[in-house]
Order: sequence, then structure tokens, then C-alpha cells
Amino acid sequence: GCKSLVLIRLPPALEATGADIFRGAKLLQEQLGESHDDLVINLTCRFTTLPLHQWCYSQAFETTTEASLQNLFRVLNPGVFEDEIDLSRVDIFEMSPFHVLALSSSPKAGFFQAMMEHRGDIHSNLLAQKDAFGKTALEYLCLKDTPEASEAIRYILRQTISTKTTCLGLEHWRQKISHETSLCCAQDIDRVVRLERIQKVQESLRFYTTMEKISILEQALWKAKMIFRGYNDDDYNPHSSMDVNAIVLDREASRIQCGADIVIPNVLSYT
Repeated sequence: GCKSLVLIRLPPALEATGADIFRGAKLLQEQLGESHDDLVINLTCRFTTLPLHQWCYSQAFETTTEASLQNLFRVLNPGVFEDEIDLSRVDIFEMSPFHVLALSSSPKAGFFQAMMEHRGDIHSNLLAQKDAFGKTALEYLCLKDTPEASEAIRYILRQTISTKTTCLGLEHWRQKISHETSLCCAQDIDRVVRLERIQKVQESLRFYTTMEKISILEQALWKAKMIFRGYNDDDYNPHSSMDVNAIVLDREASRIQCGADIVIPNVLSYT
């Protein structure tokens, strides 16, 4: 049951009195590589130098969402004599602020939005970051069955997956990703099933993104080769000022004579 303690932070008073508090928590000690005494000390100081982690941990105790957001903006925008907030910093469990927020009892979508859009950047790479237990913030969110968690998941998927489909050239690729994403956001879905669907969408996006890059490269290579073949071999001059757009390209002949083992679909017709 040690993994249920991943969000624990001890009050300073326990530094001296918690001599045996984690004697049986072998997994925590193995994961952190700490002796028991060091573990207790580190947990009492877990967020001492991590103000954003501290906010993510304690925001659930605020009286209103508005008050929480005001405090979050203060943390994200420190004074001129304070260090700028670095969202990539991690605690002793290698957790980013997103991990801590996902594990809190109040993981509101608005909080994720404020953090992800900090400084005008979408920190989607941090949401894919794994902690010492091999978990991402999104995986921890999927363990919750609350409406707040479901709304946060929908927002994160929209920012990390849906917005990236715009780079995909084929409509049916975009439609497939959109459909799979909508299945992840369905109401009253089992949390294990939700996580499996999200992982499937992420795999599909990686595959189609790779195919898009390869297709663009293949298209450029085809175009260059076909333009080269458009010149008479005797007249070919790489420094010629001849208008390449005036060359008539025989696509079918190029397909037959190219010598390639594989011709990627949907490429040749666009060259």
C-alpha cells in the first residue's frame, strides 16, 4: 500500500518524533533510495523550495476556486526579487507540479490551464513526464472518477492531442484521432478502460505524425527526382535558370521506373 502515500508531505514536527513511522514502507525507501531517517526528513521538507508544488498540494483546502486561482497566479508570477517559477522542477518523487495537482482532491481543469499556458507556452511535454513510480500526471488523473477529474482530462487531451492533429495532412487520420479522443472523454467510463483508450490515442498520434514526416520527406525526394528526369540528360545543368515549373512531369512513368521497393500511398499524386 506504499504507493497510496505518493502525495504525502509531513509536518515539520514529525522530523523529530517520526522515528518509526515508515519502518514498514519498503517500497518508498527503495523507490527513493533513502534510509528511513532520511525519508522522514525529506518528506517534512518535500515542498520547502518548490512553491508551485506546495500550491498544488494545498489548493484543495482553499475556500473558493477564485481564491485558489489568485494564489496560483501569485506563485506563477513572483516578484522582481524572487526566482522565476520553473514548471519542470521535480520533488523527491520526481513529480512535477502537474503530478501533484493530478493527485490532489481538487484537480480542476482551470488550474491545469493556468499552468499549461504559463508564459504563453503549452507545457504538454511535462504532462508526458514520468515520476519515480513510472506514472504520468494524466495516468494519476485517470485514477479519479470525479467530474472535476473528467473535465481536466478532456482539457488535457484537447491541448496535447487534438491540437496536434492539425499537422496531419489526411482528413481520415484527423477524423480517426478525433473519434478515439472522444471515446476517452465519454462519461461514466471505467478508469482502466479510459487509460487504455488514452494510450491508444497517443500511440495512433505518434504513428500518424511519423507517417506525416516520412510522407513529406518522400514527397520532396520524388519532386527532386522527377524534376531531374524532366531535363534531357544531355542538357542537364544544375545551375540552369530554366523554369522547373515549365517541365512536364510524367508521374506514372516515374512510379514505374523509380526503382523503389515501396511507394508510400498519397504521396505521388501531390508531387
